[in-house]
Amino acid sequence: MTVTARQEPFKSRWGSEQNQKDWLEQLELTGLENVRLRLNHHTAGSGGSIAIGTQTSITKGFIEEWVAWHDQRKQAAEAARYAAEEARHAAEAAHRERVAWWTKAAALGAIAAAVFTLIGAVAAVGQAVVAWMALPKPPQ
Repeated sequence: MTVTARQEPFKSRWGSEQNQKDWLEQLELTGLENVRLRLNHHTAGSGGSIAIGTQTSITKGFIEEWVAWHDQRKQAAEAARYAAEEARHAAEAAHRERVAWWTKAAALGAIAAAVFTLIGAVAAVGQAVVAWMALPKPPQ
């Protein structure tokens, strides 16, 4: 996994800088889950040593910190995904609310248009009736 500006590089208080570089390379090659399995089967304290790959003596405390660092990164990534998903759901809900509001507005507009059309039709019939009544009556 590459380190971005938001991710802190792995740092440990265990071992020299060169040892840490060599150990880190071996741990990355071995993989997190394989290292976790090896760590879980080792009963020594944090100052003890574990052989992993070509490294015959990696300080257990270094490995514990490395595993914890990976777990923290995974947890942070999951939290970021969860926050993004929540934001997406909130945006979708807001969009649905806007669509519902405009749908209601369009329905009310259609109802108003229908009412005014009916009023116009009634007025036209009324005018026709008045005009018909105003016509001269034929002689009887």
